[in-house]
Amino acid sequence: EDEAMKLPAESELEFPEEELSLRLSQENVVALCRKKQVCEPWVRQDPEFGFRFEDAEFKAEERNLVLDVKNPGPALQLESLLPSEVVWLRPEKIDFQIKDARGPPPKPRLFKDEKRVNGGIVQGALTDCWLLGALGMLAAQPDLLRALFVDYSSACDEFGIYTLRFYKDGGWKTVTVDNRLPCTPKGQLLLSRGADPTELWVPIVEKAYAKLHGCYELLGAGTVAYALKDLTGGAAQLLQFGQADVES
Repeated sequence: EDEAMKLPAESELEFPEEELSLRLSQENVVALCRKKQVCEPWVRQDPEFGFRFEDAEFKAEERNLVLDVKNPGPALQLESLLPSEVVWLRPEKIDFQIKDARGPPPKPRLFKDEKRVNGGIVQGALTDCWLLGALGMLAAQPDLLRALFVDYSSACDEFGIYTLRFYKDGGWKTVTVDNRLPCTPKGQLLLSRGADPTELWVPIVEKAYAKLHGCYELLGAGTVAYALKDLTGGAAQLLQFGQADVES
């Protein structure tokens, strides 16, 4: 038998470790959740809330908060809180600190109104005011803000899955995240939120943008122009209103 034709035994073969990637579309995940069908590692049954999407790429772990869990940088201002003490909660478990004598607090969802957007933003423990400034500008143009979300429907809120698009390296890239958000041990949002904290578009965009860059800490410094390019695909222009050639 020709030695050159011999193949190594299966035990001798080495296969490179395949990078984990999302193999299910948002539509597929929603369909599986509706059928109450587990699909590891993406669709799991929550003992309290039923079938939900769980992002196996950007897990609810401290390494997705900071680069060095033993030595967090200044971008994430945790004060005395350790990264390991941060809890990741679904919106139904978050204490939004809303007290309304008229009844229970409103149900959290991505947008509260089909046409308007509450543009108020409250910065959290992350120094990403440059990103939040750009998001505030987009909120003044709701169509631009809503365009970030791919095929959004109420099912996204129900099953905890959001797909967003960002303009990176000359093309649109999609990023899918679940709705588990970093919180304090008391169950309050740790990072950015909307003026109405039960309207979730601010922390969801922030989470997807953190996933795109590797972790939350890497959003600690940037410019509004950089963020606007990523969010819209357009080129930002800086106007100095003190110059005579700039018209009001």
